[in-house]
Amino acid sequence: MPKKSRTSKTKKTSKKARTSRTRVAAPRRSSVMTQPMSGDLASAMSSTQPMMMSAPAASNMMTPMQLVAMFGSLFVTNALVLAGVNWLFPTQLVLGTNLLSPFWALLYATGVLTLIIVGLVPVIELLAAQLRLKISDMQWMALYMVINIGALWIVGRFAEIVGLGVASWLVVVLVSVVLNMVQGLVVTQFVSKVK
Repeated sequence: MPKKSRTSKTKKTSKKARTSRTRVAAPRRSSVMTQPMSGDLASAMSSTQPMMMSAPAASNMMTPMQLVAMFGSLFVTNALVLAGVNWLFPTQLVLGTNLLSPFWALLYATGVLTLIIVGLVPVIELLAAQLRLKISDMQWMALYMVINIGALWIVGRFAEIVGLGVASWLVVVLVSVVLNMVQGLVVTQFVSKVK
């Protein structure tokens, strides 16, 4: 019968001995934690709600349901406007690629365009609330004009991916004017009534 080496036996017993002797030390109390907290920080720490960075409350911020209604209504509106412009001026606004049919390009481009437009609304509202600004309807229309131009230009720059091609910046501006007017009507008539 072969002999077992002594070193392997001692290693096993030493591991057992080490684990049985190891104790977890209790955490020490810091002098900082024993001092009482005062003011708003103490009430925020003791509340059951999670502590979040808060912006000044704004009564005119859109609710999530309004954002969903805005996305749906603007998706349909943008799709109709882009399809109409493509139908009237097919060389200026082109839908489709060699991989995307015009229908799927319309849906994809409209989805991306609408996502950019609706996605910027909470960002603008948050910035306005932090800067304590009140944005009037005319200022929203001007902001939407800039957003529409920028979003349509960006979507047009990725024509091979999205499937929406634009002939020039002038077409972008003209289509954005039409989009802006129709979107303004839809938002004031439909989305503002959703609670």
